[in-house]
Amino acid sequence: MTKKTTKFVLLLFLFASIWLISSAFSGLKINPEVDDNIAIKSTQLPSIPYDVNIMLPDSIISFAKELIGVRYRWGGTTTKGFDCSGFVYYVYQNFNIDIPRSSKGMTDIGKSIKLEDCQKGDIILFTRPKSKTRTVGHVGIIVSEKGEPIKFIHSSSAKNRRGVVITDLEGSYVTRLVDIRRVLNKEILIKEKFAKLIGFMPVQNYSVF
Repeated sequence: MTKKTTKFVLLLFLFASIWLISSAFSGLKINPEVDDNIAIKSTQLPSIPYDVNIMLPDSIISFAKELIGVRYRWGGTTTKGFDCSGFVYYVYQNFNIDIPRSSKGMTDIGKSIKLEDCQKGDIILFTRPKSKTRTVGHVGIIVSEKGEPIKFIHSSSAKNRRGVVITDLEGSYVTRLVDIRRVLNKEILIKEKFAKLIGFMPVQNYSVF
């Protein structure tokens, strides 16, 4: 191979690499029939920085735990106070992942997960206390690893444990459990991992619906 040919091949490789990186962060389009039937759209919005040296579920839980102690506030979506869905919404929004604002709206997002398969980052849904229907009225985020006793973080309105707390899945919460939803699908995790490898977090907003 001549020097001229070698130079051409190197240039071609360079342009191909730039194109691949550009394509990886230019927007995410997913066939809703692929990967757990989760449809995602992307828009360019300012990204809030977070530690890309660990996987996304760990980052989400670490951020959520920083909010422990924030008071309960009906309709609240800020650190001045959260209701249950406002807390979950706020945590996911911090990572540019759009989910419905209401607990009822979270009923059908992502994919339903069996209790024994749940893992950190999954959204756990309950009925309201003493509810006579199975309508979702309370939500939280799983903080335990798969196979461990299940714990979740949530903004509780209970008089004895009011505000953002971590709770074991036991007692009345077991009977009130409606579903567990996974919104962190493979595309989001792969893209985040790729960003970690090249040391860059893309300006990306994910809407899960």
